[in-house]
Amino acid sequence: MPSHFTHRHFLDFVNRSSSFVCSACGLEGSGDRYECAEFCDWDLHKTCKNCPASLTTHTHPDHQLTLKWAKGYTNEHEVKGRCGVCDMYITSRLYYSCETCSRSGTGFFLHPTCSIYPSRIVHPLDKVHYLTWQFAPGAWCDGCRQVCPDWHYRCALCNIDVHVECPVDTARSSSGLGTLAFSIAYYLLGGF
Repeated sequence: MPSHFTHRHFLDFVNRSSSFVCSACGLEGSGDRYECAEFCDWDLHKTCKNCPASLTTHTHPDHQLTLKWAKGYTNEHEVKGRCGVCDMYITSRLYYSCETCSRSGTGFFLHPTCSIYPSRIVHPLDKVHYLTWQFAPGAWCDGCRQVCPDWHYRCALCNIDVHVECPVDTARSSSGLGTLAFSIAYYLLGGF
C-alpha cells in the first residue's frame, strides 16, 4: 500500500540538505521531505504529503477549497491559473481549487505550500505592528522595491507593504538559512 495517493511506492521521510522539486506541486524545496523508497526520483514537500482534502483559508475566506490531483504526467504548459498567494502560475498536478469560483468563471487556485501562510506576520520592517494579509492593489514592496501582487502583507498604519516572499527573504538573508522549512517556521513562529 503506498503511503500517499500521488505515488505507487512507499515514501520515506528524510532530511537532506540538497534542493529538490516537489513531484506534486512543482515548487522547489530543500531539507525535510518524503522521497520514494524505491529510488524513482519522487519527492514531496512535507506540506504536500500532509495537506487536507479540503480547507478554508483567510486567503479565500468565503468558499471552501478542494484539493485537486491530475493523474498522469504533468503538462507544464497547461496553466490552471495563478496562485492566490504567490501569484505564480499553477502548472502542477497537485493544487487547491475553488469549485464555486470555477463555476462562476473567475477561478481561485492555491499551491498546497502557499495554503499555510498565516493571516498576519511579524516583519523586521515594522517592529511595532503585525503585517496583515490585505488587498491593496498598486503597492510597491518595501522589502525588495518590486510591485506587490494585489494581495500581500501590509501595515496600513505605517504604510508598509511586502509581498509573500519578502518576509522570508529578509529574515533568511540574515540567518544564513535558505530552506522551505525555515520559511514556514519563520511565518508560523511569528518571525522570531
